[in-house]
Amino acid sequence: MPILDRFKECANRETLEQLQLERLQAVANRVYRHVPFYRKLFEDAGFTPSEIESLSDLARLPLTDRAVLVENHPYGLFAVPLRDVIWLYIASTGPAGDIVVGYTANDDRYWNEMTARV
Repeated sequence: MPILDRFKECANRETLEQLQLERLQAVANRVYRHVPFYRKLFEDAGFTPSEIESLSDLARLPLTDRAVLVENHPYGLFAVPLRDVIWLYIASTGPAGDIVVGYTANDDRYWNEMTARV
């Protein structure tokens, strides 16, 4: 199987964990800044993204379940303006309601890259 991205596919464990930590911090900061629901959820849990110092802190993050997704339908959990969304995925959860997931051009690029590597 050819290597498509030497850094991501051949990095040592320490490098991968550092990348994972940086991405976790970035996502937590983004939703804290841009999604009122998550800001309140973090504050209610007595937690701020700046406290994420290691991957083990992932266990401290509050969870999001299906009910939250349905309650915030359709765009209440988006961390980007709707104009930045290039496509929507709408999933029916049956009687509970629908879930809408929006993807940006950057999401689409990452998705294509991950699919190619699989």
